[in-house]
Amino acid sequence: MKNLSRMPQEGPEIIKQRQSFVQEIQLAPILDMSKFAAVAPAAPAAATAVIDNGAILGFDANITDPQLKEDVDNSTLFAGLAASHQYDRFTDASNWYKSYVKVLSQLGWAITNFNITPYQASGSTFEIDKAVLQLLQTIASGDEVTLAQSAMAALRSLPSKERGFYLWDSTTHTAQNANFQIGVATLSGGYVVMSIIGLYFSASQINSDFLWFSWPSSNITLFTALQVMELDEDVYSQVRNLVLTKLGASSMNLLANLI
Repeated sequence: MKNLSRMPQEGPEIIKQRQSFVQEIQLAPILDMSKFAAVAPAAPAAATAVIDNGAILGFDANITDPQLKEDVDNSTLFAGLAASHQYDRFTDASNWYKSYVKVLSQLGWAITNFNITPYQASGSTFEIDKAVLQLLQTIASGDEVTLAQSAMAALRSLPSKERGFYLWDSTTHTAQNANFQIGVATLSGGYVVMSIIGLYFSASQINSDFLWFSWPSSNITLFTALQVMELDEDVYSQVRNLVLTKLGASSMNLLANLI
């Protein structure tokens, strides 16, 4: 696993700047999930993989502390909603990712070189789920790639009327644009380290099965960004309550267990 540099201990002024950032930034509206039963607040913390507002996040067996899982869920959720307030996640995905990364960094995630590049398919067609696994193999362990594969398989098996399916379908694509993330987290040296891939593309028609559809390589450009990022809990703990307050209770609607 790539060694990430730890953030130096921060003084009161820097902590205050981070807290002011969280307090002042605006979030996009929460998706209306009122037609589904409410989720118990502790449910996502017990999961191995969750749908998190346009992302699939997996947690390996090393992460046993529910607080760590909640911190990953809530910090990425917060960053996504903040980015979506500033930029349309579907029609302006490049700027959306710049905002997403900026917010994650303010919350305590150590991120470097989040570069967006086009995916180079080897054949005349490709499936996005296979591309995700191929790309994750370059930054994640074999067990982490297997976890991502299991999470995507669980997603594929969801009934179309299930809340998790509706959440994923509503937050990852429109009829012609898609933007989503898949990440797997582990514990290294007491820190949460997540291998994550962000992806977006446009097409004449995008349906619910876009992850498994056979796309023609000549007609579709899939843009991707790979990152191994680390959460400094000492930093995040300084903004955790502000994040939770800003998200509000209704943000639980944007989380759904997969595994």
